[in-house]
Amino acid sequence: KTEELKASNPMGTVPTLLEGSSKRPVYESLVCIEYANDVAASAAAAGNAAAFSGSGTANDGSVAARGQVPAAPPLLLSQDPFERAKQRAEAVVVNKQLCSPYYAVLVREDEKERREHFDGLLANLKAFSRRMGDRQESSPPSSSSSSSSSSSPSPYCWGGDDLSIVDLALLPHAYRYFALEHYRGPDFAVPRDDPDFEPFH
Repeated sequence: KTEELKASNPMGTVPTLLEGSSKRPVYESLVCIEYANDVAASAAAAGNAAAFSGSGTANDGSVAARGQVPAAPPLLLSQDPFERAKQRAEAVVVNKQLCSPYYAVLVREDEKERREHFDGLLANLKAFSRRMGDRQESSPPSSSSSSSSSSSPSPYCWGGDDLSIVDLALLPHAYRYFALEHYRGPDFAVPRDDPDFEPFH
């Protein structure tokens, strides 16, 4: 751990973000995701305000100077308060149930404990896969989807056309589940013969 990391974050954990010129730290994975989302939303709002007010100078080449409204970036959390709360809750579940057991399987020395954590991980993966599948089936097609593609499932956990906080909470671990089999043997492989586990291969 670098001295800069330890000075910025007393816990020395990653990710740790440093805000612009002030170097104020932001840490904890889900907090960092929300922070990035809020920065993007604030930047888009500021750009729109500048475009509407004409505050850009005539020669700075900015979208505000040209009188154009910049396209808002895709946000990681819904702007609907209820959906936003559901996304936050699901991201917390992912962090606790799909990420923490991964480390327990790798670091626990007792074989029985490793097995218990792995079995719990599989049960949680299956439940998560079914929840997201049910959500996609019950959600209306995105308004931006063409008629030819609206029947196709979204590649994202929460559905729709963009990444969400739920995807970003899961992805770093979903891409590393193969390591359990690599380090702990074939008995710790995520099964390939169960459709609920297909998204994790």
